[in-house]
Amino acid sequence: MINAALAQSTDIDSDEDGTPNASDPTPFFLPSDVNLTISMTNVPPLMIRLNFNTIPHATNFVYYSTNMVATNWLLLTSFISPNSYRHRRRM
Repeated sequence: MINAALAQSTDIDSDEDGTPNASDPTPFFLPSDVNLTISMTNVPPLMIRLNFNTIPHATNFVYYSTNMVATNWLLLTSFISPNSYRHRRRM
């Protein structure tokens, strides 16, 4: 569900891409826009690289666990996205 008035607003740019919602075919950042990719680096020590899209000024959290079935995930880092539109965050 979305807020129809917000989607039709000519003054608000919800996803901060420079296009007002009323003229934007994709006015909202959706879970499908995250585009998470996980890869291994080839520089010792081996590390995992996370890439994902986020929106400007969003507070993001990355959690980890040594056991994927664990219920106690630990905070690895948190950050606020910069001003650029759908910034790719590399970790």
